Amino acid sequence: MNWIGHTNEEGNEQKLIDHLNNVSKLAGEFGAKFGMRNVGEIIGKLHDVGKYSNEFQERVHGGMYRVDHSTAGAQLTRKLYSNFSEITDLLISLPIMSHHSGLCDLGSSVDTPDRSTFRARMKRHNIPNYEAYQSEIKTIPPIDVEEIKDALTKLEQPASEKDLYLYLAVLTRLLYSCLVDADFLDTENFMSGQERKCGDSIDEIYKAAKERLHKKGWLKESSLTTLNGRRSFILRTAMEIGKTKDPGYFRLTVPTGGGKTIASLMFALEHAHKNHMDRIIYVVPYTTIIEQNANVFREFAGAWNVLEHHSNFEFEENEYGLMMRLASENWNMPIVVTTSVQFFESFYSSRPSACRKNHNLVNSVFVFDEAQKIPADYLEPCLNMVHELVDYFNCSAVFCTATQPALDDHLQMVKTMVEICPSVQDQFTFFQRTIYENLGNISKENLVDRLKKEERVMCIVNTRKTAQELYGLLKEEVPEETLFHLSTTMHKVDREKTLEMVRSRLKNGQKVILIATSLVEAGVDLDFDTVFRQLAGLDSIIQSGGRTNREGKRNKEDSKTYIFELEGSKVVSSQKTEIENTRSLFKKGIDCNDPNAATVYFHDLYQSKNSLDRKDILKKEKDYQLKTIGKEFKLIEESSDLIVIPNETNEDVIIRIQSKRGTKEDFKMIQKYTVAIPHRKTEQLYDLGKIMPVENITNLFVLTDSEVYDKKIGLRSDDDEGGNAIFW
Repeated sequence: MNWIGHTNEEGNEQKLIDHLNNVSKLAGEFGAKFGMRNVGEIIGKLHDVGKYSNEFQERVHGGMYRVDHSTAGAQLTRKLYSNFSEITDLLISLPIMSHHSGLCDLGSSVDTPDRSTFRARMKRHNIPNYEAYQSEIKTIPPIDVEEIKDALTKLEQPASEKDLYLYLAVLTRLLYSCLVDADFLDTENFMSGQERKCGDSIDEIYKAAKERLHKKGWLKESSLTTLNGRRSFILRTAMEIGKTKDPGYFRLTVPTGGGKTIASLMFALEHAHKNHMDRIIYVVPYTTIIEQNANVFREFAGAWNVLEHHSNFEFEENEYGLMMRLASENWNMPIVVTTSVQFFESFYSSRPSACRKNHNLVNSVFVFDEAQKIPADYLEPCLNMVHELVDYFNCSAVFCTATQPALDDHLQMVKTMVEICPSVQDQFTFFQRTIYENLGNISKENLVDRLKKEERVMCIVNTRKTAQELYGLLKEEVPEETLFHLSTTMHKVDREKTLEMVRSRLKNGQKVILIATSLVEAGVDLDFDTVFRQLAGLDSIIQSGGRTNREGKRNKEDSKTYIFELEGSKVVSSQKTEIENTRSLFKKGIDCNDPNAATVYFHDLYQSKNSLDRKDILKKEKDYQLKTIGKEFKLIEESSDLIVIPNETNEDVIIRIQSKRGTKEDFKMIQKYTVAIPHRKTEQLYDLGKIMPVENITNLFVLTDSEVYDKKIGLRSDDDEGGNAIFW
């Protein structure tokens, strides 16, 4: 019989044995990066043995019935490698069983065969007969015992049972990634007949970036009394540390204006070049930061070497766009710029498509820009992921921010965390641009009076409702062309237009009053004479101060950052702990210009939290509840809906989506015109007939009443919802 693995649209057939051999080779190559070539080859060779059944071959030729072919490979590998029992189950059989349906929970010994756990499916007896595999797979690769021993001895001894299983879970995740990526790639190669492109090597990029740096002359200035001299000093130090240190943990505590982006890039390139690492992955909380950083990296490294991967990015419709779209599936690109959500959720995901990229995390430099934004409720599982990859898989982590969180106690195996920025206290003193002043409680009317007297001022408040209220009050007091609003009640296109107008007026020295939520605190390059910041977490206040006299063109004494509380305003429950901690530190006289202030704040904040692992992810990881974790580990809680705001640009796309003819490109395009709102707000708008659902698409609605949305303030907000925004 001619055993077939796949058929394409032209009717061509791929032999099953060819597919198995190809996947075995690829998965072995991927696994070799972390010492698991043999296991990678085994799972690749045997993952589809269940296709050696008459039932599956009928399916390949157009049969209607689905056939469970994954359980067969899992059951076979347990038989073949019975001497290794648990190791076989966790590192070989479980990835094979999961390669189509997604990582499964290990389950319990009492699970019955009808359940979906690994132990339940291993009891199934109704698997179609696949013994014909022996007619083509003549040699079963033996387990390399030394490879397994070497992998296990990486774990620092003595290791607790928890540490052992957390480490094994990471090995399972990485091997699963090797398998599913190899499977996808070989299938894609057969279907399309095209090879992927994956950019230049780190060494080539390193040489090109250094040449670019020297051409710009950014390393020449040596005087520590000038702005460029200080930036050059920080840059040279970062490069020197990068090329002399082994993989490990690093901080880059650079004040606003100190050249953090270039310093972090050149550190990462020097470090990756010195330690023969494969890629650099930038992890950031906001898409605004991604876009700015990615453009800088393209200039230094070449556009074809930089993958920008987040929900709002639109790939061009050309060869370059296709290359990047394919690279976004498995991150096989030397420089990746992505969001915290993509980075952490992909690692803990159970879905094959999301897990493909995980093996490409090995042998990488991670740069966590604005590291203080790692959500406290998920801090321990996020840092456990970093700890496992750095300590056991030849990675380095750089925590990059002006407001360093207190992470040392929560990175279990940290011996030392090397500071990259030289003389941090001295740099913060030199780059100090503003004086912080606490106004205490003031009324909205008092605040409005203060704001309208300023020439170039930004006021950042804690909720979208407060932002809209202040905008409304000021609208009656100041010329309309001077007043602006920014928050997540506005869709992306209107936010960008507003930012463009604000920047233009600031550049021309014109009067600007900007009312905003916290989305402008980091990654938005704005320079105001004065900033007002409603009491919030200390890191938010310091980040807001970074928008005051950002370019250092004025005396710091004349550039104030005012902290205030609004009389009669309620504190949003999600911000209560952060605000109380900040208020307490102000009573103790903490100085916002002290580089240690944020670390003290975060130390207190983490101490005051009931849990830094709100959903017990690490306990579930240790118990191999991999499918459950995939459902529960969500940095963005799925408690909101998306409202599409119609206009002349997108009306045809909305019609196609509503008529079920929408393409991937249509959905990508429409994201730029959506606003996320809580379920209860959706219900209110629906009951009032202001929105209509898009049929068959959960949580997507179209605005039907144009009066509800204003281009200057966005979707009118009646809720005291926080103004924070994390993007995926």
